[in-house]
Amino acid sequence: EEKLIRNEKKYRSLFEQSNDAVFIIRSDGRIIDINKRACMMMGYTKDQLQNMSFFDLLIPSEKEKIDEYLAQFTANGSIHGETKAITSKDVCIDVEINATVLEDHDDTVQVLARDITDRKLAEENLLQAKIAAETSSRTKSEFLANMSHELRTPLNSIIGFSDALMEGYFGELDPKQTRYIQNISNSGKHLLNLINDILDISKVEAGKMKLFPESTNIDSLLDEMVSLVQPLAAKKEIIINVSRDPELQTMFADKAKIKQVLYNLLGNAIKFTHRGGRVIIRTNINGNMAQISVIDTGIGISPQDMNRLFRPFTQLDSSVARRYEGTGLGLALVKELIELHGGHIWVESEVGKGSNFTFEIPLKKAAN
Repeated sequence: EEKLIRNEKKYRSLFEQSNDAVFIIRSDGRIIDINKRACMMMGYTKDQLQNMSFFDLLIPSEKEKIDEYLAQFTANGSIHGETKAITSKDVCIDVEINATVLEDHDDTVQVLARDITDRKLAEENLLQAKIAAETSSRTKSEFLANMSHELRTPLNSIIGFSDALMEGYFGELDPKQTRYIQNISNSGKHLLNLINDILDISKVEAGKMKLFPESTNIDSLLDEMVSLVQPLAAKKEIIINVSRDPELQTMFADKAKIKQVLYNLLGNAIKFTHRGGRVIIRTNINGNMAQISVIDTGIGISPQDMNRLFRPFTQLDSSVARRYEGTGLGLALVKELIELHGGHIWVESEVGKGSNFTFEIPLKKAAN
């Protein structure tokens, strides 16, 4: 009897001090006991609640589900979920409940209830903020895409006419005029490349970038890319080597987009490698993925800069890196295009010893 009394006092202490509202109810819903937290949450006195059914506290639409809840409770012996209750002041609150049969009392149920109204409101606000941010991002991307198209038209004219002048179609130019026209052409082409990168990133972010994947021969793709960047490498006496995995012959990819990825990676490797350095292209098979690495002996990347590499419009702040031109769009676009293929890209680097950019994309077409 003493042990029973001690256990009862202990239970009563926990019952009253609980941070959750506790309802002890009969199987028909009639409330037979509650703690102080239940009275505070619902705005009723203890006597008032003990003259009510637990179901009386639910909003009308939830009362219609009582039979469903009872069937679930009978089948499982417990129930956990969320519902909506109405307080004495006619305020609707969100409530999380855990109901279990009280030990040794088959017709008595203990219901733990927690007011989660503030949490639900915070979740709704976060969701609305997320939707607003995504809408804003799409609007920005669509604006940039449209603006890029508008800018490319006059730029193409500037580049076309300046190149025509340099070719002498409108008469011979003296050295000074040639130099000035060359500057106009180079600046126009640089600006056009920037606009094209912005357009591509905007398309990806707006969900308008489309892939046209096909079975692509990797050897011919790499040969084409080496030929394309060889003049850039030759200016700095950089040697380009290709290490091929003989078992890797083809991959399923949008050839034009992969060429864009490789041109960006190879261009960066050459740009950040000192005169007389080396750039290596290496291919491998990793499971069902084709793996291509672009390795250089350049300036390398510090650990603190690694996480910022693939962010749009971000350039590294090291005094060495700032000597080089760049918009900070190339690697961001590379990442987007690789992920669009269902692959991923990562980098390993050490300052002063070079970098290794590796990406993987599926070897074969994904099964429908």
